[in-house]
Amino acid sequence: MLPFMVLVSPLKTFRQLAQRPTAKGLITLTVLVLTAVAASEYAFSTRIFIKMNDQFIVISATESFLSWFVPAFMSTLIGILLYWSVFVVSFLLLGRILRGEETSLRNSLVIFAYALSVFAVLYAIRAAVYFALPSLNLEISYWPPAEADYSYLSDLVNQNWSTAYAFQIGYGYFSFAALAWLTILGAIAQKTTRGISWGRAFVASITVFLVLYLLFPLP
Repeated sequence: MLPFMVLVSPLKTFRQLAQRPTAKGLITLTVLVLTAVAASEYAFSTRIFIKMNDQFIVISATESFLSWFVPAFMSTLIGILLYWSVFVVSFLLLGRILRGEETSLRNSLVIFAYALSVFAVLYAIRAAVYFALPSLNLEISYWPPAEADYSYLSDLVNQNWSTAYAFQIGYGYFSFAALAWLTILGAIAQKTTRGISWGRAFVASITVFLVLYLLFPLP
């Protein structure tokens, strides 16, 4: 399947896509990203407990769960889409500057869309990380939390999760690895679509991710 081939054999796969761009694998990729994001949000919800009737109840078992889950899920997807949009537009603009071979806008969008495979892996790992973390017992009786509660929630996360090895790997080391992975995939995509040198391809890719790093955190 193309989304997996992009991750395990990116150079060969992007060369094939440059010659014969196909959007068929994007359906699979979309399903994978949606599933991974949903799993991550659900896994997070299983670690949060609120106090109702003098006992702590996991928020995934409350009536308000869906009213939180759907907006949180959509917000994450919008963040990924926004990140990818800036990613693609930046590469297209730099591609014009660096010249090289001409390629159609459709082909460029299809090829760069496969870089989203990294997000499927990133959110799958985050889901696994959440399941490995200790639960947080909140002294509130409602969910989602009010704006005034975010500082309290942040303090609990810092006290209970930030020092956990699994959290450091999933949200620290692997987030950095995902960014590096995207940089490499971006360079390979630029090299194979534009036919430019590896040096210019990596300069373009690093420039794009420096811009993204300054504008947006990794979703």
